[in-house]
Amino acid sequence: MANPTKFIKYGGWLPSHPEIHTSFLAKHVKLAKRAVLDSAAEHLPAVQEFKDAIEGDAIMKSLFDQIFLQVSDKNTVPDFETLLYMLDNILPSAPPYHIATDAEGNPIGEPIGVVVLDGTYYAVLPDDGAPADDPDLPPGSPYGAIIRSQAFLTISAARALIFIRADNSDIGLMCFVGIGMVEVSTCEVTVVEGQHVSTGDELGMFHFGGSTHALIFGPQVNVTFADNIKENEHIWVNSIIAQVKAAENKWEQQQVDGQSRCRGVNKA
Repeated sequence: MANPTKFIKYGGWLPSHPEIHTSFLAKHVKLAKRAVLDSAAEHLPAVQEFKDAIEGDAIMKSLFDQIFLQVSDKNTVPDFETLLYMLDNILPSAPPYHIATDAEGNPIGEPIGVVVLDGTYYAVLPDDGAPADDPDLPPGSPYGAIIRSQAFLTISAARALIFIRADNSDIGLMCFVGIGMVEVSTCEVTVVEGQHVSTGDELGMFHFGGSTHALIFGPQVNVTFADNIKENEHIWVNSIIAQVKAAENKWEQQQVDGQSRCRGVNKA
């Protein structure tokens, strides 16, 4: 029976043909094996930190050793050290990012500004397992730690921040945060500063899998969640989650050093 797996090209990331994927791996495996034989070769700081973390934990080191013992005969990466040297070659080739800044070096985002932040990789918060009210898992289950760590990852993982000033003045400036969970450490942004975007437009993509995101609004708006939105309950894709409207108190725009700032004005 033929292998039903298909390579789907999306945004130029996944290869359009298996031979492209094979060629990519062959190239980096060759370079990595050469580095393994070079006693003077050193790992990138991030890769060395990853190596130290794995080898410093007996359980994790055993798991990685088992991975390479149990893989298919078609696997071309023979061991953990070769994988590390592959990472040394692949990580520096990630696409560059432009961070727009003002005269003082602060990131800006009007109408669109992009900031990509380095962060954690494969990090989760240690816990006691699934809580009693988990909708999918039995109490105490070790699975689902990534999902339970989303709030933590929102402030610690690799992230792409895209600032958008809405055409609706009641909404004003907002920020879309793409969060690279688990093995995702590359958040590629496909929009540029000054570009006008509409609902449904592509902003970017995560490399090597899906992740999560957050949408941040300023204090000049109120966010009201729909009645059917309950904590720990799933909803259908494209469902209405919340509505945004202007806050009840008045806000005025104040110019500070040539930049727009919001300042609250009490109703009294």
